[in-house]
Amino acid sequence: MKILVIWELVPEATKFYITEGTPDKIVQSLKLCHGSYIGTDNSGIVDDALEQLDSKLEQEEGPFEEIKMEEVMECKPDLIIHTGIIL
Repeated sequence: MKILVIWELVPEATKFYITEGTPDKIVQSLKLCHGSYIGTDNSGIVDDALEQLDSKLEQEEGPFEEIKMEEVMECKPDLIIHTGIIL
């Protein structure tokens, strides 16, 4: 499954990440993140999922590859997760 993560750094920037071959357990965790933001009032399970995602996005050798906005339309994801951080 190809997953596109739209990661907003509110109010500064938006980054785009793509990953493929994600295990079902990780997909379920990503789905918890959709529509939620670090720095807002979330449930504990959503906060944990957001923190895990944030950590994985920061890894240089991690499962997520940052892509440019121009590449987003070409990536044809199976799932889109829209989330981020309120700075």
